[in-house]
Amino acid sequence: MTEQLSLRERKKIETRNRILYTAVQLFQERGFDQTSVDEIAAQANVSRGTFFNYFPNKEHVLHEIATNELQDLKRLVQVDLAEQPSAVFKIRRMIHQLVVDTLPYFQVARYVLLGAMLTPADENAFSLRLSNILIALVREAQAQDEIRADLAPEEVMHAISGAYLSVLLEQIARDTAVHVHNTAAAQEIIERTVDMLFAGIAGPAYRAR
Repeated sequence: MTEQLSLRERKKIETRNRILYTAVQLFQERGFDQTSVDEIAAQANVSRGTFFNYFPNKEHVLHEIATNELQDLKRLVQVDLAEQPSAVFKIRRMIHQLVVDTLPYFQVARYVLLGAMLTPADENAFSLRLSNILIALVREAQAQDEIRADLAPEEVMHAISGAYLSVLLEQIARDTAVHVHNTAAAQEIIERTVDMLFAGIAGPAYRAR
């Protein structure tokens, strides 16, 4: 019975992930508004009823995509980099991962950010939860003297996330697909921007390196 339940749960997870993966591809290719639930279900090889068993609507799919990305970023910081002593290193790796994960799907990221702007008080908004992760890392970096202690963590967070957002908004404005080499180029731009940023906000421990 336990094995049957385990198999059934694994199948449910596989179906959910397939729907999410399909939705990401279609949202990026056609746009969120132009993609219907029926199209997602057909491409994912599930029935319309099965789709609604997992997600009440299209917007919830978008929320789930954003939630998965946040979970991946938290896992990166809290698990993969748990033994890394430098908070600034964690911040830079987190921004790097965010670029790698989202820039090739900038159309999807656009709708996630749009939803955050339309519901600024929503505690579950992607941008707010991402900001909370960054602020915690900035405070950790300040405690380590890697970032100047006289700076407001929220303002530092805005400056750091702005490097990522500026590149994302540029891609949205161009409305063009981002290929692997373009993502790498965007990453270089962000790295240089963060370098310039830290030249102004770095604490003594970071400068000593």
